[in-house]
Amino acid sequence: MDNESILKNINVILESLDNRQDHAYIFGVNTQNEAGEDSVSITEITHYHDVYSMLADPDVISEAKKYPAVLVTTSGWAVQFTPNEDDNITQIPPSEHPNRKRVILRAMYTKEEEFATCVILEDEEPMFDDQGNGMLADAIMSLYHNPDTKSSQLLTQADILTSSNDDDII
Repeated sequence: MDNESILKNINVILESLDNRQDHAYIFGVNTQNEAGEDSVSITEITHYHDVYSMLADPDVISEAKKYPAVLVTTSGWAVQFTPNEDDNITQIPPSEHPNRKRVILRAMYTKEEEFATCVILEDEEPMFDDQGNGMLADAIMSLYHNPDTKSSQLLTQADILTSSNDDDII
């Protein structure tokens, strides 16, 4: 099953989430059932108000690595500007702009390093792409490439405990 088909299946699964999305979500994605047949299923790992905090959480990183793919979904406001648009109007934040549209971004990244996105603008058909670029894409891709942060932090704490002695405490 190709990534666009997977995202289309996920769009159907998450349709009810779109109207209440005030958090960023991360899901583990499986693309085969237990019999090895093509079948899309998702499991919510967690949700946060801030997508970048979510993707940096050691527990989230550890849990995400258990799945063959992850899906991050987040929403916000978007405004399309034209090159000759008044500079004053382009200084307005998208959330306050009179021509704003609600936008939902779904980004899927696989352990095979394949990236796929779906952008859903209010009142428009979803747009699919297989390119991942920018800060959010980098943060998503780093989920599979970061060392096990949780283990590293525990090791660091253990090293501190064994290397310190009462004479060092001020």
